[in-house]
Amino acid sequence: MKPEKPAIVALLLVCFFWGTTYLAMRVGVQTCPPFLFSALRMLFASAIMGTYLMFNWPKTKITGRMIWLNALAGVLFFCFGVGMVGWAEKQIPSGLAALICSLPPVWIVLINVFFYRIEKFNALIILGILFGLGGMVLVFHEHLGDLVRPEYRLAVLVCVMGNFSWVLATLLMKKGRPSEFPIFNAGSQMLAGGLALMFLHWGFEGGQPVIWATNTVLALVYLVLFGSVIAFAAYLYALAKLPVTLVSLHTYANVFVAIAFGAILLHEQLNMTIMIAVGVTMGGIYLVNKGLKNNRKKEEITGLAPAIVLD
Repeated sequence: MKPEKPAIVALLLVCFFWGTTYLAMRVGVQTCPPFLFSALRMLFASAIMGTYLMFNWPKTKITGRMIWLNALAGVLFFCFGVGMVGWAEKQIPSGLAALICSLPPVWIVLINVFFYRIEKFNALIILGILFGLGGMVLVFHEHLGDLVRPEYRLAVLVCVMGNFSWVLATLLMKKGRPSEFPIFNAGSQMLAGGLALMFLHWGFEGGQPVIWATNTVLALVYLVLFGSVIAFAAYLYALAKLPVTLVSLHTYANVFVAIAFGAILLHEQLNMTIMIAVGVTMGGIYLVNKGLKNNRKKEEITGLAPAIVLD
């Protein structure tokens, strides 16, 4: 087997497992309070990674600043990022949640342009944003009847906020100085996010019933083992062996996997209009990424500081 073939297999596993996490999350939150469900997922996954760390503690020094950085990133990543998306999936389809969560490149452009002022619009970026917005309009056209419900509109807004929180955490990790040991970073972040989610559960879901149906337990086990631990390990392996641009394709694949499995297993709506909308949105995200990379090439030639880019 060629050296890159195991890495390709690892990337395919990431595409599949992370694409199906939206489906598993939607199944779990139907009978378990969303914040509690996400908290248990993160705490169990962090416990597994913590057990690994007991026997493979990093040789590099772990400073207090690294711990606080991972704690803050974990709250943004997993409490507000994953937790809010899980809460939103009580009301919106898993495929729609996955589509909303495919928008980080657009957020990055807007932050770079209007906040950091280190990015400039170009034709590809503008066209990509327009395509992305057009795809979203097509998707929401299919859900106009649902938009009359306040709880549905709130769920969409919360999902968008959760996606934006994920982007903020990504920028924090890029600009900060985390540990060079990824397992420590991921484990400590999941622990911090899980604890914060438990506080949200105690504050907002204390009176909600918990029904540990078979599907709920299976969804939780799947998310802990496959959606968190195995998929994360596969992602790190693929990232180490393959070009970053190739690994970044999982962002697009996740959406198609989520929509396909949501339609097959949960009978979520899937028709030609939605498929066209997904294609248009994915095309827009590709153009935004392409525009960002073109800007980065120009900056490397001129010697300007590079923009923050999500590959």
